[in-house]
Amino acid sequence: MHSSDRGRKKYLYRVIGLAIIIAVVLCAEYAARWSFDAVRNADYYNYDIKKLKAENADVGMIVVGASQVYHACNPDIISGELGIGEVIDCATASGQCDGTYYMLRDLLRNFTPKYVVMELPWLKFLKKTDRSVERGSLLAADCLPMMDKLDYAIHCFRPYMYMNLLSLYRFGGQVWGTSQLIDNYRARKAVVEGNWVDESERTYRKNGFCWYTRTPKQGTLDTKPDNVFSEELLDERERSYMLKMYEMCREKGIQVIWVTLPSSLSEIYGVQNYQASIDYSTAFAKETGCPYLNFSYWKGREETFPDSVFSDRQHLNGEGSVIFSKIFCDVLKMTMNGEDTSSLFYQNLDEMKKDVHRIVAATAVAVRNGDGTVTVHMGSFQNDDVIPEYRLLLTRKKRFAVKLANWQEDTTFTFQESELPAKAKLRLEVRQKGKKKVDAYIKNIIIGDPIPAQEET
Repeated sequence: MHSSDRGRKKYLYRVIGLAIIIAVVLCAEYAARWSFDAVRNADYYNYDIKKLKAENADVGMIVVGASQVYHACNPDIISGELGIGEVIDCATASGQCDGTYYMLRDLLRNFTPKYVVMELPWLKFLKKTDRSVERGSLLAADCLPMMDKLDYAIHCFRPYMYMNLLSLYRFGGQVWGTSQLIDNYRARKAVVEGNWVDESERTYRKNGFCWYTRTPKQGTLDTKPDNVFSEELLDERERSYMLKMYEMCREKGIQVIWVTLPSSLSEIYGVQNYQASIDYSTAFAKETGCPYLNFSYWKGREETFPDSVFSDRQHLNGEGSVIFSKIFCDVLKMTMNGEDTSSLFYQNLDEMKKDVHRIVAATAVAVRNGDGTVTVHMGSFQNDDVIPEYRLLLTRKKRFAVKLANWQEDTTFTFQESELPAKAKLRLEVRQKGKKKVDAYIKNIIIGDPIPAQEET
């Protein structure tokens, strides 16, 4: 055989071998996508968007943001109240501005909404240092067509995240057994067929909207006392993508409306410099010349948005989404007609606080001291003119017993760990001094390990 023929044959074998490898990888990737990964919001969202595209649906509004959006903005209510066609929640959990930009870009290629509502929460402009950045980016990528997903990954992913585009790599370590693989496959098949199954606490409804059933009692929402807003922590990249979304809408003649969705009082009181975040958002919206609606400062919000209409300190539950969406539509109608809505909102945090007459939230950290004792560090959030009192209880099943600390103003209490009976749990209650009613409480306080000496300083 001639050497050139042998060379061509060898080259052909390599091509065939490479093609076989690629085919095997693609088949494995397809199988992994269908069997390894459980059904998520992105699967339902993609189904709905494809359906809207196929039907050439009239989409009148797109709401852009993170998880607060897809828990608060009820498409059926907003669409029905405004009569503007379909409404889409373009949002993901831990949503980053770059991801929502690519999601919005994809939607605007296929739909021509009259309005785009963009979320401005206090966290939006801050640099993220935890893994939520990676999570938000991957969840946004899951909502994109393949070529847009690759475009997004090339321009925005960190190098170590590239392999997560492969389901085989991303979910391969989550195989729980044959029964789980079969369940995942059946669940995905149900999504494709439009036969969705309700989940116990969170249920996907329509066009990106998700319904939460969790209903906490007043004063039980947790808080993060280390939350802080500062312009020193601003992320210019996040700001730039917000402006890119605005410019994209402006070029298409779409009216942009900026909105801060309602957060619980425990969230608002727990953020240091919260008013500064609102001032920054207000100035940002003013630069674009577009309306800004801050529903965290909705007048009478104590009655309208009690803790029971939230699922946690940031997100509304299903009942809360109905309440908010109806109010949202009323305000939008006024805004669309050019009416002044400023009288419907508190102008600042101090004004809002005047209508708050309770302790908003309790905080507690229980730490082993390494000498057999436990110290509980107690705290709460309330107006400056309120003096809180704390009581620490032992709980067992549904029976309470004051065993540790009765009502006191001191914010720390130390006791012997041996005093804790088996299966007993700690419960903190907080009330206003001089009153009997408990405003806030925390149950099932977890006792942590000793704080290392270097962290104490």
